[in-house]
Amino acid sequence: MAGVALVSGASSGLGRSIALELADRGWDVALGARRVERLEDLAKQIEAKGVRAYAQSLDLRSAPSIDGFVAGVSNALGPVELLVNNAGIAIPGAFSEQSVEEIRTVIETNLTGTLLLTHAVIGGWEGDETRRTIIFISSSQAVDTTPHLLPYGASKLAVEYVADGLRSELRALNAHVLTVRLGVVETPFRSAFEKGRALAMVKFWQEVGMGSPNRGGDRMAPEQVARAIAECLVKPMNPFVELLDLRN
Repeated sequence: MAGVALVSGASSGLGRSIALELADRGWDVALGARRVERLEDLAKQIEAKGVRAYAQSLDLRSAPSIDGFVAGVSNALGPVELLVNNAGIAIPGAFSEQSVEEIRTVIETNLTGTLLLTHAVIGGWEGDETRRTIIFISSSQAVDTTPHLLPYGASKLAVEYVADGLRSELRALNAHVLTVRLGVVETPFRSAFEKGRALAMVKFWQEVGMGSPNRGGDRMAPEQVARAIAECLVKPMNPFVELLDLRN
């Protein structure tokens, strides 16, 4: 077996594809998301591949949920050796029109929750005998300012900053930190956007001469992205890959 992997936001889209890809490569996989009923079906698919799965509700806006989840993973599967920080949310809208709760939801999920989950996992790491990896799923919007998605882009830029710092802080623990910066992936992520706001966002982009984030190209399939990420875990250059930048 490759080890124990933890994937947040695993109930659908990219998280689900990453979990299945890791299972194909021999990883035991811990699945976390708010929609636990979807995780249970995914866990059965993973176990059918001959590896172990653990599914539990995970709410990144709740510190007790995060701590309980990490403890449950350790008890069921053992120490986490691969953490995939995939869970995230975006709420479109002009910044001045967004509510305080909407701004908090994005920041607390994408940034605060991701940091707390990472903190809970690495808090149990000791010694340097085991190769460990943390993957942060970021976005091209961390570096390409995108109006009407400002809290989302800001949260991803902040996550990249933390990832860069952890590379130094965790060096003594033989830990590899990988940032995956993505363009547009074909997932349900954007299907949750309120239609009126989504249309207003695109209209604004057109008015100011901005192109779509995928620059007119096809959206990436989540399975393609999952394979690209998994390859970074096995290739000889693994320790030297810090940024995987996948654009449309």
